[in-house]
Amino acid sequence: MQAVELAQGQVVGERYKIIRRIGNGAFGYTYLAEDIHMPGVGASNLCVVKQLHPQQTDPNSLEIARRLFNSEAVVLSKLGSHPQIPYLSAYFEEGQEFYLVQEYIEGHDLSHEIQPGKTMSEVEVQQFLGETLTILDFVHQNGVIHRDLKPSNIMRRSRDKSLVLIDFGVVKQIGTQLAPSGQTFLTVAVGTKGYMSPELACGKPKFCSDIYSLGKIAIQALTGTAPWVLQDDPDTDEVMWRHQIEVSPALGNLIDRMVRHNYRERYQNAQQVLDDLRSIQANSLNSEVATLLPDIPTSPPAPPPVTRRLMTNKRWLLRAGAIIAVLGGLGAWKGNEVLQFRSNLAELELLRNEGKYDECLDRTSMLMPHPQIEAIQGGCHFLRAEQLANDGMLAEAIMAAQLVKSDHPVYGEKAQALINESASTLLSNAQESAESSSFQAAITTANAIPQGHSLRPEADRLIAESAEQIVERATNRYAENLEEAIAQARVVILLAEEIPALASTAEDASTKVTPWEQELETGNAAIAEAERALEAQEGNYWETADAALEDIPDTAYWRNRSQSLRTQIADARPRPVQQIPVAAPRVVDPPPIPSYTAPPPPVYIPPVRSIPEPPPPIDIPVPVDRRPVN
Repeated sequence: MQAVELAQGQVVGERYKIIRRIGNGAFGYTYLAEDIHMPGVGASNLCVVKQLHPQQTDPNSLEIARRLFNSEAVVLSKLGSHPQIPYLSAYFEEGQEFYLVQEYIEGHDLSHEIQPGKTMSEVEVQQFLGETLTILDFVHQNGVIHRDLKPSNIMRRSRDKSLVLIDFGVVKQIGTQLAPSGQTFLTVAVGTKGYMSPELACGKPKFCSDIYSLGKIAIQALTGTAPWVLQDDPDTDEVMWRHQIEVSPALGNLIDRMVRHNYRERYQNAQQVLDDLRSIQANSLNSEVATLLPDIPTSPPAPPPVTRRLMTNKRWLLRAGAIIAVLGGLGAWKGNEVLQFRSNLAELELLRNEGKYDECLDRTSMLMPHPQIEAIQGGCHFLRAEQLANDGMLAEAIMAAQLVKSDHPVYGEKAQALINESASTLLSNAQESAESSSFQAAITTANAIPQGHSLRPEADRLIAESAEQIVERATNRYAENLEEAIAQARVVILLAEEIPALASTAEDASTKVTPWEQELETGNAAIAEAERALEAQEGNYWETADAALEDIPDTAYWRNRSQSLRTQIADARPRPVQQIPVAAPRVVDPPPIPSYTAPPPPVYIPPVRSIPEPPPPIDIPVPVDRRPVN
């Protein structure tokens, strides 16, 4: 089942606001996001959110996926301590989806530099291999195989032009993962065609699988030919590429050994390749010197038969000539060595003055130790630290400044001052994060203050208090969201592996997490049993489902989880038929017949005659004469 893509502006983990999708794969999507809990605006708030969607969402599969996810997060947390690997800032589970939050690397991947039809010089390829192998050696020393090395998974960071190894979404710790049922979960074949080694394609990755992939990238950089276009020798199965370009035998042989078809014939880890590469680079620097050394015979040629006195003179002349030749050759070699040394110093000073500190440091690592070279090296470390501090990368700035020797004549005291200033700023930032309830950010920020620094005790106190707040917040979230509570408490346990000051708090978190995880496992099993009963619909399945849910704790989290199941159980339970009682017929007595009583006989009353009264007298008016009297 494909993961549902997050919408622009959507917030996950209550703090990461999605800006846009920047990648996708078989297991989910990758987004550029903004951490809305971090103070300020701009690139410092940007991060990369990886959404991982389990292929199966049944409770057992989810539990297995959760364990593997937590294990992978621990690996990424360890790898993120390297300055050229993105650090892991958070991980969490939300809605049966798993999320990783990593550092955002501003720059471009090497697919913009290593392209079909475009070639690189031997020197450029050696520099690329040297820097990448240094990172890969750190990865291998932590027991991790990247398994998907290709140009698009190597970034060129904009601020310092350093290479950064990305996309550890498919890395797994060396070892076998066991499921609760006892079955072994074999690693799947994850990689990219053309760069993937034969054993990796079979799902059996090894450390030398990464060496194979890196060798294929080097061939592509030298020849300009995409790896999937290269042909294999039909007899030996080895990659055929040497005929496409002229390359020095030493570098060609090194790359050939990196891409051997049989993994047993390859370099077995990055350190072995680095050793041979540095030997090649050293020999190439001194090749011109080596050609100037004279070929001195081990014994003088046989003299002609002359007198003893003449023989003695000739032997003396031969020996003198040999001595002069040797001295002359040594003088020429010594003079050329001085010229080469001065040339190297000039090159290093130029790189330092141009601000190419990482490139300068790479060059110094290839040269023999010398006080002047070490002085330039210390200057590059400090100037790079200063640049990192100005860019707000204080933790990285401290790490770079610590590489400057305290007795450096110019930068020793300056480096210590930069460390003190950066540590003070980190402590202030950590305190601000704690005040805004961003406790995990407070812990990681405070932990960047180096051990032994005067501010470290205060940082340890803040770390301990923030961890206690995370555990307390997890306890408060237990009833509402059990999985989130477990994830928050697990953060403290994982951080304690790297921070000794969290030992006691991690122990407290463990005492809480253990019963929580048991409750989650029991509850998930009960819900799964109820779901199976409702799906099978066999017998009184509603009673079976209802009985399975009886052991679930009565908390808001489990009520929400089981609400739909309880509704299905109620709908499936048969309703009893209501019996309407039938009343017995009543016997109704007929109404009584009333008795008849005869009416009394009529009585005759004679009519009464009335004499009419005479009418009243009528007054007749007399006319009156109203004429005037004359």
